Amino acid sequence: MTIAAKLVKSDLRGKDRKRFTDAVTMMWDKHVTNGAAGNRQKSQEKSRERRWEAFARALKASLDKNLGAHWHVLCGTSLGYACKKRNNTMGVWRLEDCMVLIWKSPGIEEISPEAEPAAKEAEGESGERLKRPKPQLVQPEKVDEDSELGRIWAMLNRELSEIKESEGHAVATQLRQRLTTEFGTIWHVVAGTSFAMEAAENARNMLLISTGKLRVACFQHEQMSEGVFSGIDFALLLEGLPYLLAALVCFAYMGLAGLCKEGAPKPKLSLAQMAQEKMCYDDWQSDLAMVGAVILGGALVTKRMKGIRQRVLKSD
Repeated sequence: MTIAAKLVKSDLRGKDRKRFTDAVTMMWDKHVTNGAAGNRQKSQEKSRERRWEAFARALKASLDKNLGAHWHVLCGTSLGYACKKRNNTMGVWRLEDCMVLIWKSPGIEEISPEAEPAAKEAEGESGERLKRPKPQLVQPEKVDEDSELGRIWAMLNRELSEIKESEGHAVATQLRQRLTTEFGTIWHVVAGTSFAMEAAENARNMLLISTGKLRVACFQHEQMSEGVFSGIDFALLLEGLPYLLAALVCFAYMGLAGLCKEGAPKPKLSLAQMAQEKMCYDDWQSDLAMVGAVILGGALVTKRMKGIRQRVLKSD
């Protein structure tokens, strides 16, 4: 029996809502409703979550293929979430007692000194008081303590051990605020007892943590643009920009060394002629070396400051 998805909240464009709803209904029918038959010998709850995982993977793959890459899909019961969305990409559906959420990340997030609005809460058991023993890292199984992911895990471990909130949406909101403060933007956090999530393929710093019945999933992701530039990791590009500029300076030096040497013939290409006329003056080597030194100095200072910040966060 097909279960129709009911759209309960969305900022999707009106003309797009039906095809999104149809996609959710079709994937749910295929992977959850009909998928139950192949899991009768397993525990009911475990097989249900596995069907949710298959549903989330299939729905994300369909959205990425037909509507552009980098969708996130979340489904389950007894959960809350604190995420940032790109305009006209968010939809929430109900299927029986399960909630399905899809969204895309924005490109930037402005940090406000004011408290963030409360995260959305799924109906079900998310309002129950949950006892949380010592947090355990589920995925990945192990992290390097000195890596950024290791420092994120250490912070979440401390925070979950001390946090007073018990509701999924409150936990997700508080953790997201702390993650944003210490590790920058843009964080997406889910907390609850029963859910499956499929994040964009270029998401980073992904962690899944369990503490008793409560599970917490978080990842960092921003999408700077749609279309031809949507697959570019701009954060990584900016981080490597000083080294790229230094390499360009080196190539420029090698090229000008041939153009500006004494007795060098006039080049045939107009661009090379222009470079020879503009750049071949008495102190061109000193000036170019100065530019390279400034670029490398900036790169080293940036790396040093990042290392200091990471040590400070670790010591906290």
